[in-house]
Amino acid sequence: MEPKYITHQKGETFVIYNSSLVETGSRFKKKLGLLCLTISFLAFIVFLSPILTAEFQYRVSQVSNPINPELSGFGQLLWLDKKGILSPADWDFSLIIPKIQINARVENSIDISNDGEYKLALKTGVAHAEGTSLPDQSGTIYIFGHSTDYPWNITRYSAYFYPLRYLEKGEEIIIIYQGKNYVYRVEEKRVAEANELEYLLSSEEENRLVLQTCWPPGTTWKRLIIVASPIEET
Repeated sequence: MEPKYITHQKGETFVIYNSSLVETGSRFKKKLGLLCLTISFLAFIVFLSPILTAEFQYRVSQVSNPINPELSGFGQLLWLDKKGILSPADWDFSLIIPKIQINARVENSIDISNDGEYKLALKTGVAHAEGTSLPDQSGTIYIFGHSTDYPWNITRYSAYFYPLRYLEKGEEIIIIYQGKNYVYRVEEKRVAEANELEYLLSSEEENRLVLQTCWPPGTTWKRLIIVASPIEET
């Protein structure tokens, strides 16, 4: 639509409406809105992609690595093979959960108050907290998985504990420590506040294993806690 003009009696001309300017501004706003929507959608995909990748990898592992009691081997390898584990990640200290296909090296005696130390440890496996018991001692063994502030760091800081959410009461956890097998059964699974530490308190006579990771995945809002009791040592 062309601009409309009005002419005053003295010959002065005034523009009272210019629709071309309005249409140009409207088109610009629509393009800007579409651009913002596209950027938001892409950012959302980037935000979720590590979690979706970890979930996909877990689902694939459940199909491609089922528990196979027919596998054979010698000594401890035979015992592990029957649980679907070919070999522990580390014979000195490993955490194995056959049900959810976790087989991770455990970094021993990591200072949880040292940000740099525990983040470095979580790049190669999971970590045992300094000052808590070891499998051959009485008390609480505290092992923690990925502690990350953003979902895109979930693969950078060890996604080993991502499937911990699928672990249920009664299922088996195995620790390999200095060549020995220590077997635990899950007694409790719960979500705790980030500053809640009561689950780490136990008497010296009480033997138990506590696994901890961030909850929901990719945040530091809360903690997912697994508590297990020993059932066997070989």
